[in-house]
Amino acid sequence: PLPHFRRYMCQQVSCGDNHALVVVQRGGTAFLWSLQLCDGDHPKPSLVWLPENQKAAQIACGGDYSLVVTDAGNLYAWGNNAFGNLGTVSTENATAPVLVNYFVRRTRKRPGGSELRDRERIVAVAAGSK
Repeated sequence: PLPHFRRYMCQQVSCGDNHALVVVQRGGTAFLWSLQLCDGDHPKPSLVWLPENQKAAQIACGGDYSLVVTDAGNLYAWGNNAFGNLGTVSTENATAPVLVNYFVRRTRKRPGGSELRDRERIVAVAAGSK
C-alpha cells in the first residue's frame, strides 16, 4: 500500500512515460504522480484540480500528456501538445487541465443574446504515446 492512499480505494490507474494518474473512489478525486514532483527518489502525488468542482470519472495517460473525463461528461487534457494530442486548436503545451471543445455539437443563442453550447457527453478516453 502507498502511504498517501491508506484512506482511499483506487478506482483506476493510468501510466505515461514519466507520470501516472490515479482516480480514487472517494468523490472521484484524481491524483498525479510526476518525476518533476519528486521528494528525494520518490514522486509525491499532487491533486488534479478540475474546473467547476467536476470529479474524474475516467483517465488516460499518453507518453507525456494526460486526459480526464469528468462525471459531467466533459473531456480535459494537459501536458505536451507538440503533436496536437490535447485536441485543442493550438499546439501549445498546457500545464493545467483545459476543456477540449472539439465535441461541441452546436451553439445556439439564448434569449438575451448569450450562447448555449450543446456538448456530446464523453464516456471514455484512451491515449497513445504521442
